[in-house]
Amino acid sequence: MRREFCSFPKEFRLEEILQNRDRLQTLFQEGGVAAAYLFGSLAEGRLGGDVDIAVLFERYSFEAYEDLYEALCRLLKADNVDLIPLNRTPLPLRRRILLQGILLYERIPGITTRLLEALLADWEDHLHLTAVLRTFLRARIQGGYNMSGRRVDRERVELSLSKLDEMAAELAQRREAFPSFDEFMAERDRRELSVHYLRIA
Repeated sequence: MRREFCSFPKEFRLEEILQNRDRLQTLFQEGGVAAAYLFGSLAEGRLGGDVDIAVLFERYSFEAYEDLYEALCRLLKADNVDLIPLNRTPLPLRRRILLQGILLYERIPGITTRLLEALLADWEDHLHLTAVLRTFLRARIQGGYNMSGRRVDRERVELSLSKLDEMAAELAQRREAFPSFDEFMAERDRRELSVHYLRIA
């Protein structure tokens, strides 16, 4: 987050978000967003220590996410903004957002209905897999966990450790290239590459 784009944390009210709806919709349109939702405490009618906004990007990228986040901070004049990309959101949270959130923007009318239909299918699969996993774990607990039949793949472990060493060395080298945190934040391309290596590690 670029500090010059944000001010101080503040307490949000739902009215403030709704009053800025037109300006928010402009940001979403310019940011390549297909749909946006307000969720969390504000959507539930409570005062919010922060504002929670979920967006579905037409084409997700770290750069698009960062640009939109900074634009939201500027518009709302605060840095306690939580921007959640639905493209990368776990199913339970996505379900909560779509079922309980307030629609702020739809580029294509009806996209929320299609998202809910897809969510329903995914949720049924999720419940089935969860039930299977619980049955398996219950049987393991009742029968005791026997490690005697398990074999460790030594080659796979060594390969994983080697990859961790490689990524750690790469991150250490990149750390030396940034004398300060501000310079790290200013170099978007190199910063995103560093985040990539960190995720691999």
